[in-house]
Amino acid sequence: MPDEKTRKNKYISYLLRFIVAAGALYLAFRGENLKEVTEIFLGVKLWTFTIALLAYILGQLIFVVRWRILLRVLSIKIDFLPATNLMFLGLFYNNCLPGSVGGDFLRAWYVTKHTYKRFEAALSVFVDRAVGLAGMFIMAFACYWFIPAESRQGKFTSKLAGADFLQKLADYKEAIIIGCAALAAAVIIFL
Repeated sequence: MPDEKTRKNKYISYLLRFIVAAGALYLAFRGENLKEVTEIFLGVKLWTFTIALLAYILGQLIFVVRWRILLRVLSIKIDFLPATNLMFLGLFYNNCLPGSVGGDFLRAWYVTKHTYKRFEAALSVFVDRAVGLAGMFIMAFACYWFIPAESRQGKFTSKLAGADFLQKLADYKEAIIIGCAALAAAVIIFL
């Protein structure tokens, strides 16, 4: 008898999951012209989509390696496959839940199940997020200097969205570089 009850609960759980997924898809696509969306998706070249998907997955695997290095520094050993599963599970929740830290909380909670160093394991998720955020800012500010000066000034600036903001950034580039260097040094010292 317990097996039948367990099986019934399992079917109810699946049914609820499908209902929630269908409701989420309805809310995501309501008001959209599904014919246009279909035409856009069918217009994408398969090789372009495949290369983009592989590059995205490779980027996520690099994040897994970065997180595992951080865990290894804390003497927490998690195999690559469970770490990858946790990273993609967190990524799923980041994209499906409101806000962008839902997946980090979930990943922190799950990683504590794999070690007795619960606080350090949970903290590693948030340090990993901070390192990623700092790296993103450093790359964005460093890449800004590769934009040709002509496109930052003169007649081209009126065509660029946010050109006034970019010009203000250029005016304070020394302060921004010093600030980024200080942020990078603080992250390195913290780690």
